Amino acid sequence: MKELQKPENQTLADMVYMFSEIEEEPFALCRFLRANKFVAADTLQRLRGESSSWEKARANDMYPQVEIALDCPKSLFLSQYPVKYIGQAKNGCPVSYLRAGRIQPEGLLCVTTIEKASNFFWHQSYHAFIHAMKRSQKIHPNVCRMEVVVVLDLDGISASTLASPDAMECVKLAGSVGDSFPETLHCLIVLNAPSYFSVSWRIIKRLIDPRTAQRIQVFSSQTKAFQRLHELIDLEHLPSDYAGLNTSLDDAFGDCDDDADPAKEIVGESNVDGTDTKISVNNTNTTIDELTPLNTRTQKQRIDTQLLSLKRQKTVKHIVKCKTGETLRSIRIHTRSSSSAKFHARTKSGTLLCDSVKVRGAQHNDGSTMTCSGGIELPLDTTAIATAEIEVVGEDQNDTPARFRDASRGWFLVEATLTRSV
Repeated sequence: MKELQKPENQTLADMVYMFSEIEEEPFALCRFLRANKFVAADTLQRLRGESSSWEKARANDMYPQVEIALDCPKSLFLSQYPVKYIGQAKNGCPVSYLRAGRIQPEGLLCVTTIEKASNFFWHQSYHAFIHAMKRSQKIHPNVCRMEVVVVLDLDGISASTLASPDAMECVKLAGSVGDSFPETLHCLIVLNAPSYFSVSWRIIKRLIDPRTAQRIQVFSSQTKAFQRLHELIDLEHLPSDYAGLNTSLDDAFGDCDDDADPAKEIVGESNVDGTDTKISVNNTNTTIDELTPLNTRTQKQRIDTQLLSLKRQKTVKHIVKCKTGETLRSIRIHTRSSSSAKFHARTKSGTLLCDSVKVRGAQHNDGSTMTCSGGIELPLDTTAIATAEIEVVGEDQNDTPARFRDASRGWFLVEATLTRSV
């Protein structure tokens, strides 16, 4: 396309050749042309239409430091929006898993904002995708097409999630960002589809481009779904949730080692790289003080999260259970609720870990609330705790259920960090 060589179209050329370090020019051009049925004029028009949002993301280098872009730990974000590259398909494509049934928009809003979530989608579509492709090319050197296999698991999806404006906004943002990366979908496998979804898909299928429709397969039957996955993905790369031999999705998403791909052949290439954070709380403010990094060579971290609601009751509880060899290291509560709460934590035997720690969303000057965290850090020499009970109690007795109707009020996300020696 000669138009891309003109100086005024430099941004459009940058968009087409964004994967130049791993994608050859003919494949890049073909990818964009194929998305527009090889009509050059339509391809240029599409590029111009998406250039403004792309330039904004590019100005921030596609958000390489995603935790700064999100203003929260990546592992905590993934606990509420579980999407991750895990292993490769038999043809060399990276495989991305999205547990749509476990998306919790209220939990997302406890740790970040919808606007900042869009930064994650740019990071995922660019940096994480390149990282996944490089790993695939190490194992499959002949892989040259920038395509991914997507496994969309609808297990646990509810009508309330589908009706949630915040959930739909996240889906729209992910789709909008994806428009800047055309023809990167090799195939989409939809698992555990409810009956109403399967019926709707038969109708939708007739309305979309036939080439796109051919890449999408919807399964309500687990048996048929697993058979298809086994055709696409070797067992050592497939999570155990789908009768594979790889790690489970719960372990993959709970692992604080965000950059590690749990595929068997590359386990151990990366170590945990993070800092231990102490959160001090009093009745007026919340401060975060960084401590010395954990011994990354001997400690493995994972997080356990639970979203609690005080919308209809004054007290809610969550039980944290440590796996064999794990020790509970910290407990944090994240919220944007303008109504405060206190939380208590004790062991199964009744030993008090913390009492009446207050947490409440901080106030902006315009009256809106921002995410705030409160919690405790347990000493490193704490005797191993098998079970801890966390109780969150609404502090303001004047708060009735009616006052919690605002989306940001009444939601509290519990984050427990656990470690084990490796």
